[in-house]
Amino acid sequence: MLEPERAAGRWLPWLRLGAAVALTAIAFGALAAGAAAGGSLALLRNLGGMAGIGLLSAAVLGGAFGWTGPMAYLLITEGALAHRSATPWVWPTRLPHDRGGAICAGLVIAAGLALITVRGPRESGRESGPAS
Repeated sequence: MLEPERAAGRWLPWLRLGAAVALTAIAFGALAAGAAAGGSLALLRNLGGMAGIGLLSAAVLGGAFGWTGPMAYLLITEGALAHRSATPWVWPTRLPHDRGGAICAGLVIAAGLALITVRGPRESGRESGPAS
């Protein structure tokens, strides 16, 4: 375990959760402020889902490669859009008030927050440094 993690002790999972939720909320606020039209529901759904995929990717692949999951998902979504897929798992292609897409995106962000809170990002052997 790294020295900062030892210092945080039992609070570390709560700090991870707080940081993930706060950064997602700040991103939503910034994007909503810059949006010209009132697509806040679709924006919240898409941002939450993509943040969830990013958190899941960070837990599985490591923090440095957390971006690969959302990028791969967007490529898959583009393919589904071209084939007119009706599954709610491609929520970015759904209408703003689509309940199925919102549920799927909500499940993904909940799973990402739960996994990153409990486990944290994956660390490679090179990141952990010398054992003490």
